[in-house]
Amino acid sequence: MLRVVIFTIIFLIHLSLISQTDKFRVSELSPYLESYINPFAKALSTGMSGGWNNTAAVYNTLGFDISINATLVNIPTSDHYFNTIGLLGSNYLILGTKAPTISADKSFVTPLITRNIFATGNIGLPLTFPALNGFGLDKGASMAIQGSIGLPKGTELTVRLIPETKTIINNMFAYDNGFSFQKTYMWGVGAKHNIVQWIPGVRDIPFFEMSVSVNYSRFYSGIQGTEISLTPQYFSEQGVTVVDNEQPGIWEGQSFNLQMSSIGGEILIGASFSVVHPFVGVGFSNATFNAGLKGNYPIIEYGLSSNLLQTAGVDVNPVNINTKESSLNIKAGLRVKLSTFMMYYTYTHQHYSLHSVGVGISVGNKYKS
Repeated sequence: MLRVVIFTIIFLIHLSLISQTDKFRVSELSPYLESYINPFAKALSTGMSGGWNNTAAVYNTLGFDISINATLVNIPTSDHYFNTIGLLGSNYLILGTKAPTISADKSFVTPLITRNIFATGNIGLPLTFPALNGFGLDKGASMAIQGSIGLPKGTELTVRLIPETKTIINNMFAYDNGFSFQKTYMWGVGAKHNIVQWIPGVRDIPFFEMSVSVNYSRFYSGIQGTEISLTPQYFSEQGVTVVDNEQPGIWEGQSFNLQMSSIGGEILIGASFSVVHPFVGVGFSNATFNAGLKGNYPIIEYGLSSNLLQTAGVDVNPVNINTKESSLNIKAGLRVKLSTFMMYYTYTHQHYSLHSVGVGISVGNKYKS
C-alpha cells in the first residue's frame, strides 16, 4: 500500500514537471501513515495486557498452571477515521475533513490528497493522489503460551511467551510472496500477591479471594523483501527510470520494523469453589507501539539537465510511528476447573475492550494463610 502512494507521487512528478527543483522525501508521509495505522497499532499492543489472570486466588507454594490464551481486541468505531485538517502541513491539501484508518470499512470513499510542488519561479504545481483505503481491520488480537507457579507467602509468578517464530510464519504466510518476516517473538512477566492474608476478619471468610497483580510484556517483529522496498528495479517495472547519483548502498537495508510493550495492573476479588472460580476486578493498562520504515530511502527530484528522475540524497529511517493507549478498566471473568483441566474467559471493559480465553492444566491448591 505504501509503495503505491509513493510511486503515484513520483510518477506524477515524472509526467508533469519540466522545471522541478523541489524534492520528495518519504518522511513527508509520516503523520498521515501514523494516523492511518494508529487504531490497529493500539489494538495490537493493548491486547498484550489481556488474559494474565484467570482467578483471584493465588497458588500455594509450587502449585502451577500452564495454558494457551488468546485475546481479541475491539476497535471502537470512533477510531475508524481521523481528522485531516493541517495533518501534512502547508504543502498539502486534503479534500475532506476526515480520512479512513486501516480499521475503516472498505466502502468508504477516500479523499484526494494534493501536494503543492514549487518549481522555478515559485510556481506551484499540484500533484493529486487518493488516500489509502480502509481494510475493515476493526479487531486486534494477541496469543501466548503462559505459565504460573506459586511462591512462598502467597505470591505467584507468571511468565508468558511466543517463541521465536520467524521460520514458521514465513513458511505459512510469506513464501514466494516477495517479503519475509524478520525475527518475531514475545515475552512477558507478571506477579500476583494474596492480600486477604493481611486483612483481619476478611481472611477467615470461606471461599473469599482477593489479590493484586502487575504485568509487563514486549513484542518484536519486522518485514523485509521486494514487496515493501523502493528500488530502481521497481520503478523500472513501472516504466520510470530513476538515476542513482549517490553513494553505493543508497537503496539498501529497507524494512518495516515494529516493537510493542504493555504494562498493566489490577485488583481482583473473587471466590474459589471446587469447579468454578468467578472474579471481578479493576485495573489499568498502558500500551505503546513503535514502528517505522528502516534503511535507506533516496530523496528524489526532477533532473533539469537529464529530464529524468534522480536521487538527491538519502532519507535514513524516514518514517517512525509511535502510538500510546492508556486506560483504566473493569473486568469480570470465570475459570472452570475439572480435575487438572481448566478453561477460562475474561471480559475487560475499557476504550479498547478485551475478550480473553484460555485452556490449560492446573495442579495444586490455592494459598491460605
